Amino acid sequence: MKIEIGAVTLCAGGLDSPEDLTREAADTIQVIAGLRAVWGQAVNRGNRVHTLRFQLTKSYDTAQLAEVALLDHPGDVPTTGNVKLTSEGTSPTVRYIRNATVHAFAARQIGVSILWQYSITGGEISATA
Repeated sequence: MKIEIGAVTLCAGGLDSPEDLTREAADTIQVIAGLRAVWGQAVNRGNRVHTLRFQLTKSYDTAQLAEVALLDHPGDVPTTGNVKLTSEGTSPTVRYIRNATVHAFAARQIGVSILWQYSITGGEISATA
Protein backbone atom coordinates (compact mmCIF):
# COMPACT_ATOMS: atom_id res chain seq x y z
CA MET A 1 0.00 0.00 0.00
CA LYS A 2 1.14 3.50 -0.81
CA ILE A 3 0.49 6.12 1.89
CA GLU A 4 0.86 9.84 1.21
CA ILE A 5 0.07 12.99 3.18
CA GLY A 6 0.05 16.17 1.15
CA ALA A 7 3.03 16.01 -1.22
CA VAL A 8 5.02 13.62 1.04
CA THR A 9 5.05 9.86 0.46
CA LEU A 10 5.38 7.99 3.76
CA CYS A 11 5.21 4.52 2.16
CA ALA A 12 5.92 4.07 -1.54
CA GLY A 13 4.29 0.63 -1.80
CA GLY A 14 5.92 -2.51 -3.14
CA LEU A 15 8.93 -3.31 -0.97
CA ASP A 16 8.28 -0.09 0.96
CA SER A 17 4.78 -1.10 2.07
CA PRO A 18 3.62 -0.57 5.67
CA GLU A 19 4.25 -3.23 8.29
CA ASP A 20 1.77 -3.90 11.12
CA LEU A 21 -0.88 -1.70 9.52
CA THR A 22 -3.71 -1.14 12.03
CA ARG A 23 -6.93 0.80 11.56
CA GLU A 24 -8.96 1.77 14.61
CA ALA A 25 -12.34 3.52 14.70
CA ALA A 26 -13.90 5.09 17.77
CA ASP A 27 -17.06 7.08 18.35
CA THR A 28 -17.50 9.74 20.99
CA ILE A 29 -19.36 8.20 23.94
CA GLN A 30 -21.12 10.17 26.64
CA VAL A 31 -21.95 8.48 29.93
CA ILE A 32 -25.12 9.73 31.59
CA ALA A 33 -25.39 9.02 35.30
CA GLY A 34 -28.69 9.85 36.97
CA LEU A 35 -28.81 11.06 40.54
CA ARG A 36 -28.27 8.06 42.83
CA ALA A 37 -28.45 5.73 39.83
CA VAL A 38 -26.88 2.31 40.26
CA TRP A 39 -25.72 2.20 36.63
CA GLY A 40 -24.76 4.84 34.11
CA GLN A 41 -26.01 4.83 30.55
CA ALA A 42 -23.61 5.08 27.60
CA VAL A 43 -24.87 7.14 24.67
CA ASN A 44 -23.16 7.00 21.30
CA ARG A 45 -22.77 10.58 20.04
CA GLY A 46 -21.19 9.60 16.73
CA ASN A 47 -18.26 11.78 15.62
CA ARG A 48 -16.30 8.71 14.54
CA VAL A 49 -12.54 9.13 14.40
CA HIS A 50 -10.18 6.77 12.54
CA THR A 51 -6.60 6.14 13.58
CA LEU A 52 -4.14 4.48 11.21
CA ARG A 53 -0.95 3.09 12.77
CA PHE A 54 1.90 1.51 10.85
CA GLN A 55 5.62 1.10 10.69
CA LEU A 56 8.07 0.94 7.82
CA THR A 57 11.66 -0.30 7.71
CA LYS A 58 13.89 1.56 5.25
CA SER A 59 17.52 0.75 4.47
CA TYR A 60 20.08 3.37 3.47
CA ASP A 61 23.40 3.04 1.67
CA THR A 62 25.45 4.16 4.68
CA ALA A 63 24.97 4.70 8.40
CA GLN A 64 25.62 8.42 7.83
CA LEU A 65 22.69 8.66 5.37
CA ALA A 66 20.50 6.84 7.89
CA GLU A 67 21.53 9.30 10.62
CA VAL A 68 20.75 12.30 8.40
CA ALA A 69 17.33 10.82 7.53
CA LEU A 70 16.67 10.17 11.22
CA LEU A 71 17.31 13.83 12.03
CA ASP A 72 15.77 15.48 8.96
CA HIS A 73 12.69 13.37 8.11
CA PRO A 74 10.40 14.50 10.96
CA GLY A 75 10.67 18.10 9.74
CA ASP A 76 9.71 17.01 6.21
CA VAL A 77 6.45 15.31 7.23
CA PRO A 78 3.38 17.56 7.29
CA THR A 79 1.45 17.42 10.55
CA THR A 80 -1.95 17.91 8.85
CA GLY A 81 -3.46 17.32 5.43
CA ASN A 82 -5.35 14.84 3.31
CA VAL A 83 -3.97 11.30 3.49
CA LYS A 84 -4.14 9.25 0.29
CA LEU A 85 -4.15 5.45 0.62
CA THR A 86 -3.57 3.47 -2.58
CA SER A 87 -3.89 -0.31 -2.60
CA GLU A 88 -1.62 -2.42 -4.77
CA GLY A 89 -2.61 -4.73 -7.58
CA THR A 90 -3.81 -4.65 -11.15
CA SER A 91 -6.64 -2.19 -10.41
CA PRO A 92 -5.61 -0.13 -7.36
CA THR A 93 -8.23 1.28 -5.01
CA VAL A 94 -7.75 4.80 -3.65
CA ARG A 95 -9.17 6.06 -0.36
CA TYR A 96 -8.67 9.33 1.50
CA ILE A 97 -8.66 10.45 5.11
CA ARG A 98 -9.52 14.13 4.86
CA ASN A 99 -8.03 16.70 7.25
CA ALA A 100 -5.93 14.10 9.01
CA THR A 101 -3.21 14.70 11.57
CA VAL A 102 0.11 12.89 11.99
CA HIS A 103 -0.02 12.96 15.78
CA ALA A 104 2.64 10.42 16.73
CA PHE A 105 5.94 9.73 15.07
CA ALA A 106 8.89 7.62 16.16
CA ALA A 107 12.08 6.32 14.57
CA ARG A 108 14.67 3.77 15.65
CA GLN A 109 17.99 3.39 13.83
CA ILE A 110 19.57 -0.04 13.56
CA GLY A 111 22.82 0.25 11.60
CA VAL A 112 21.95 1.39 8.07
CA SER A 113 18.21 0.81 8.60
CA ILE A 114 15.53 2.88 10.29
CA LEU A 115 12.23 1.63 11.64
CA TRP A 116 9.76 4.51 11.12
CA GLN A 117 6.49 4.46 13.08
CA TYR A 118 3.50 6.69 12.35
CA SER A 119 0.05 7.31 13.84
CA ILE A 120 -2.41 9.27 11.75
CA THR A 121 -5.86 10.31 12.99
CA GLY A 122 -8.70 11.76 10.96
CA GLY A 123 -12.38 11.52 10.27
CA GLU A 124 -14.15 9.64 7.52
CA ILE A 125 -12.31 7.33 5.13
CA SER A 126 -13.73 8.21 1.74
CA ALA A 127 -13.34 7.45 -1.97
CA THR A 128 -13.09 11.20 -2.70
CA ALA A 129 -10.55 13.74 -1.54
